[in-house]
Amino acid sequence: MRMRAVLFSIFFLAIHPRLGKANISVGFTPEKTCFSVSYRGESSPYKVTPIFALPGEVVKLDIEPLGSETGFDVKGRRGEWKSSSPVKWTWKAPSKPGFYPARVTELVSGETMDLNIFVMVPYGKLRAG
Repeated sequence: MRMRAVLFSIFFLAIHPRLGKANISVGFTPEKTCFSVSYRGESSPYKVTPIFALPGEVVKLDIEPLGSETGFDVKGRRGEWKSSSPVKWTWKAPSKPGFYPARVTELVSGETMDLNIFVMVPYGKLRAG
């Protein structure tokens, strides 16, 4: 009886080749963009990138495109991003610590990178608890 079930399974999968293919996962694959963003000498091509800053710090981004004919836009919910060139952007972190998201958009492809900007509490202002 068991042999019949095994043969039936082999026969069934042979008839339906789409069902016989296993979906093999190779693990986590992070999504990347067609450009990189560099901050404090660290470069990231990932669609979601964290940035850590102190209150009042000027955050300087260098965008590294793969192609030469491209442009970028950077927008956030708080504060204005300023561009000194198509690939150099600055933003002044607010005085209040917190989470300030921003988005970098490559204008030709429309591809985006989300910046999760965390304005931290300075060490000298930390309290126990």
